[in-house]
Amino acid sequence: MPEDSDGPHGLDIVYVADFYGDALFAESADAKLAADKCRAVANSATWGEFRQAWPDSDFEWLEGRFESNPPDDAEFSRSDVPPVGEGFPEDPWLPDVVVDWFPEDLIEKYGGKVGFTDGGYHLGLPGKHAHDIAAELCARGNIVEESVDDIPEWISYYYGEIDPRVGRARAAQPASPLG
Repeated sequence: MPEDSDGPHGLDIVYVADFYGDALFAESADAKLAADKCRAVANSATWGEFRQAWPDSDFEWLEGRFESNPPDDAEFSRSDVPPVGEGFPEDPWLPDVVVDWFPEDLIEKYGGKVGFTDGGYHLGLPGKHAHDIAAELCARGNIVEESVDDIPEWISYYYGEIDPRVGRARAAQPASPLG
């Protein structure tokens, strides 16, 4: 990835403008991988469907949860997989991986902050500036689009349903998960 003092260039970036008041940016590939994992768990009726939908062949994170691997025709439920923090492979965690590439000058310019929780680093950017930030990332040679599926899917899985009228997650969490 070519990078200079004003940040990365040539990335394919997606974002949502309102993630509990913050903007959430991600590389498209990270957003797709994270959302595909969520879709595999949320949309599979059988273990065969789950294994086929899971975006990679790594199932080590499931070892020890069952005496033997469930057969493909066995019923699958979201409760069959461990929750976040208890073994579920949440990588890439979108608010964390964005910290690795997001331009520091834009974080500063728009009043963003990088925080740390027990889950890792996270980037919080004011949602009211999302479109301006996206325009600046575009001006630096990146492809930037609002995410209509992958990031909202990821948010819905972890934080609650997205209200498509306003792009806001409807969940019982009053504060931003980004800190």
